Amino acid sequence: MTACGPAGEPDGLPQGETEVGDSSGGGGSSGSDEPEPEPGTTGDAGSSGGPGDDEGDSSGEPPPSDDDGSTGEPPPPSGLGCDRDDLLLCDDFEDGVVDEALWSIMESNGAQISIDQEFARHGGGSLRVSLPSADGARGGLLTRDGVVFPVEGNHFFGRAYFHVGPTVPQTHSSALDAHGDLDGAPARYRLDCNGGSFNSRYVHNPTVEQHGGLRRHGYDAPAQQWLCIEWEFDGAHDTMRYWMDGEEVESMSVVPTPGEQSWVAPIFEQLEIGWRTYQAAEPADVHWDALALATFRIGCE
Repeated sequence: MTACGPAGEPDGLPQGETEVGDSSGGGGSSGSDEPEPEPGTTGDAGSSGGPGDDEGDSSGEPPPSDDDGSTGEPPPPSGLGCDRDDLLLCDDFEDGVVDEALWSIMESNGAQISIDQEFARHGGGSLRVSLPSADGARGGLLTRDGVVFPVEGNHFFGRAYFHVGPTVPQTHSSALDAHGDLDGAPARYRLDCNGGSFNSRYVHNPTVEQHGGLRRHGYDAPAQQWLCIEWEFDGAHDTMRYWMDGEEVESMSVVPTPGEQSWVAPIFEQLEIGWRTYQAAEPADVHWDALALATFRIGCE
């Protein structure tokens, strides 16, 4: 688990939320002032592709070996591991517990966070969000103040592997959220899910009149299989992009367009990742693994 970056502004815990662990760290912005989002709606599914290839030495010449048969050089860092120093944050959930130096744990209305050491996309652990059938069930990890944000240029990329089962919740849900203050109120760049379809979402209560915020569908979330999700949040240019299994979902891309309401980004202060239901759905387990943030697109392998 690694993280680096300049300190962010202090923030309080969301109203009605429970933070588990050391209370000396920072909390998150409240989501309770959002308008109640609409019931699930569906959209067109985006295409999916395969993860990228591993990189390696293509010279054809083996490196010199030591007497014990090793090459004498450490292997290159895995794209899914945290043994590298070019990332803003990396967590592959290998330690069996949530790293409370990086995260605050957010749990409400019966949702629970744990580290699953028997099910993972990479290594031996993954973040597990256990969700009951309840309105407003919320389980997530929220970056602590000063861990990552603010980032240079207010522009960052993310990558994580996602798994949900036994089925994809069909009601309105939220998977990840990067937020900060804009004109005195939280503004949020989000990845949401409606009717089983992922969609881009923007919420800023004083300026967005559309119920549930602005949104663009969509990519059908798969059940019972790992999906590599990548995102780009470019606050300097009010731009949002997503890739699923390495393929950009253009229907979810957001850029300022004449005649359309802009998705005006805040100075990003925190990131939350997990799952939140706005209306009760069937109980489900959501897993996240190989989470990384960087100033460049990270890729799926």
